[in-house]
Amino acid sequence: MVNSLGKAEGLIGVNGPPGTGKTTLLCDVIAEIVTERARRIAALDRPVALFEDKITVTGKGFFPLKADVVA
Repeated sequence: MVNSLGKAEGLIGVNGPPGTGKTTLLCDVIAEIVTERARRIAALDRPVALFEDKITVTGKGFFPLKADVVA
């Protein structure tokens, strides 16, 4: 399911009565995204390269994830 979500544009609505698994579904989708990103990072030749592009926002430094890893 997560693969088909990544290829689609727009939103997918999920509704239903209490206790039917809406929050569990959301948690599972987020967990899959985090796991897939970790797999991509682990497969990099130089994972430290993810932290070479620093940006500063309101005086604080951040290292955003590179698009080719999170895409």
